[in-house]
Amino acid sequence: MPRKKNVSIEIVRKPSPADMKAMLRGFVREQLEEMMTARNGGQLEPDFRLKEAAQETRRIQDVFEQRKWSLYFEKWGCRACGKKTVSHASTGHCDRCHTRLYQRLATIKIEYDRVHPESRITEDIDHLTRRLRSAQALLGE
Repeated sequence: MPRKKNVSIEIVRKPSPADMKAMLRGFVREQLEEMMTARNGGQLEPDFRLKEAAQETRRIQDVFEQRKWSLYFEKWGCRACGKKTVSHASTGHCDRCHTRLYQRLATIKIEYDRVHPESRITEDIDHLTRRLRSAQALLGE
């Protein structure tokens, strides 16, 4: 005589669209941070991270980590030009060198974006959201 199988059913509430967007944003942000960290050996400075990641990093830093660049500037001056008679802007640089650094970074980003078209970004987003789409398909959404 065949045995009857015990089957349990679990009812799962469908997340709201706002919750889904928040989950997706968090997942994408987390994956991007992991990819960026892996590419750079985990040595990203807070000023070169995504805004949310930089804020989180600053929140967990101790007092020395928060003040290290101003202390550096007081002792040795600007990291780029060495001047001590000017005011500290950020990351151990005077205002002039800090502006030059970020202008150069902006130029590099523009050049990078030209070489790496939007299709690559679309592929990255597709790769990062594949799990979410699979889950939605399984849930019949």
